[in-house]
Amino acid sequence: MVKTAAVGRTDADRRRRQPLEQTHPDAGEHWIADANHPETPATVTAKSRRAFWWKCASGHVFQAPVHDVAAGDGSISTRSCLQCRDARDAEFARLMTLRLVDLPEVVVAWRDEQPIEDLTLRDRGMWKLECPNGHKPRMSAYLYYTQGCQHCRAQKAEPLTRAFPELAAQWHPTKNRLTPDQVGETSRRRAWWISPCCAHEWEESPRDRVLQPALRCPLCNTILRSLAYRDPDLAAQWHPGNALTAYHVKPFSSVTVRWVCPADASHQWDAPVMVRSSGTGCPTCSTAGKSAIETALAEALKTLIPATRQDARIARTGGGPAWRVDVLTVVAERPLAVEYDGEYWHRDKTALDLEKTADLLTSGHLVVRVRENDLPDLPIEHPHLLQTRHRPQFETAPPLAASIVTWARSTVAR
Repeated sequence: MVKTAAVGRTDADRRRRQPLEQTHPDAGEHWIADANHPETPATVTAKSRRAFWWKCASGHVFQAPVHDVAAGDGSISTRSCLQCRDARDAEFARLMTLRLVDLPEVVVAWRDEQPIEDLTLRDRGMWKLECPNGHKPRMSAYLYYTQGCQHCRAQKAEPLTRAFPELAAQWHPTKNRLTPDQVGETSRRRAWWISPCCAHEWEESPRDRVLQPALRCPLCNTILRSLAYRDPDLAAQWHPGNALTAYHVKPFSSVTVRWVCPADASHQWDAPVMVRSSGTGCPTCSTAGKSAIETALAEALKTLIPATRQDARIARTGGGPAWRVDVLTVVAERPLAVEYDGEYWHRDKTALDLEKTADLLTSGHLVVRVRENDLPDLPIEHPHLLQTRHRPQFETAPPLAASIVTWARSTVAR
């Protein structure tokens, strides 16, 4: 019998088998939970070829395989966003047409023997240049124009206080010769730190501190960029009986913990951190307050129009996960979407409400936004949009429903 030698798993093998939320801690910030349900960053790996829905920094929604989004350095790359890619391509095409003689900063820096008059940014030669600070790089005109002198860039690295203020706040006040203003986050120079949670002191370079797992305190095993640091208001709802603290998890972690309602401490429930970070609130308050008023309004509309539905789904015009609409009905063969905007939940969601309203109008819906209490109107006007105020009183639902139907019928009749 031939015996085969056991081969141990390499670090790369182990990383491939770890869930995305561990190898790429910021994945949850771009992961669209509703559209990807039941999968979460805890159930997929960075090498997965399955396509999921993501959100880029500009708010665009796009679909891409996990391995296209999970960068090798542990960050999340949203370069697969088609809208952003189109904008980048258009800007790049424009830059390629620019003549070097029309770019003053390039003309002033030009030291090459090659005549500049007939060159454009498309010409990728390594030209002799001299920046205003006396550096003499040899680089392409395109890189010099778009990024500046490579030597100056290296000197302009942001200090720790600006690049990573959470880390800078742990700089030991007496054991370091330099200050965090004099050190960058990629510095390999070892420095002394002090933990804000237990006063533990240790020596480590800034570069090593920001590498995964990026611990806030190695003794307490708390992490940097935690929920407690990134969203202190939500962290304040953390139940004290949880095995972990809000300093142990990322804002979009899939870990399920217990929460305490900020309005009524007797309301307690379990929910994943990523679900709470996505904007969901206390389920008890939601049932007793905002959703109950929505239901009352939906029932009042249903008495007038039996086809009325609550919590309907409507496809986005640009693709992506469908919109959830509080109430959907039909008036004179025109779809009517009614959104009840509770003051507490919508006061900081103007951008999302505006995007949703504009998309519904584009898709041909009549739209009504019932703005609770003193919630201001959205900054949009349209002949098929009605924004109206409402005080949260159930007995006012029938007359409100009647006024909505009257407005819709008169709008369609125009």
